[in-house]
Amino acid sequence: MMSQDEARAEIDARRDLWEGRWTKVDPGQPGPPVPAQVRLASEQQWFPSGARLLDVGCGLGDTARWLAREGYWVTAIDFSHTVLERARRPHSGQPRLKLVEHDITSHPPPGGPFGAVIDWGCLHTIPRVGREAYAWNLAAVSREDARLLLFHPVCPDRHPSDVIAGAEELLARDFDLVDVEECMGVAPRGMPRPGVALRFRRRRT
Repeated sequence: MMSQDEARAEIDARRDLWEGRWTKVDPGQPGPPVPAQVRLASEQQWFPSGARLLDVGCGLGDTARWLAREGYWVTAIDFSHTVLERARRPHSGQPRLKLVEHDITSHPPPGGPFGAVIDWGCLHTIPRVGREAYAWNLAAVSREDARLLLFHPVCPDRHPSDVIAGAEELLARDFDLVDVEECMGVAPRGMPRPGVALRFRRRRT
């Protein structure tokens, strides 16, 4: 079994990898559009109106800014210092948006409890050794009946049902899966990638 120090070293290596990737992304390149599933969750008020909302792995922060403009109080976190420095320049004037450098596998993020959570492509980047901590920390800052919208890419050699089952199992202690949609996401460099969007609801205790 991997020790705590070995697990942390693996997670830190993953952070270094992403710092390198974000450094290679053209600062002038526009961020990806706000996902249709996020817009729909807001329009349908599946995300509670005016809720505190956590955006996990926010990247360049465009989705977080859009949600803040829609009336949510958004805490957007990412463990990449590089990408957050880039996000702060265009988004610093949005009063409902806080951009925070934070590793979701280390401890619960600040700003909670949250009534809504978005992870649009962070979970799949977390090494297996950090995923249990991810699930615990999400649950720790989610209110009862909080809504979680999770996007997970599906690699060509995997079936969507395997990805869905894995996410459901990971979050089963605290969240119920209520809806699944196959859809397309966008990688940091703008390349489309197929995946699944999953809606979870925080179980009432």
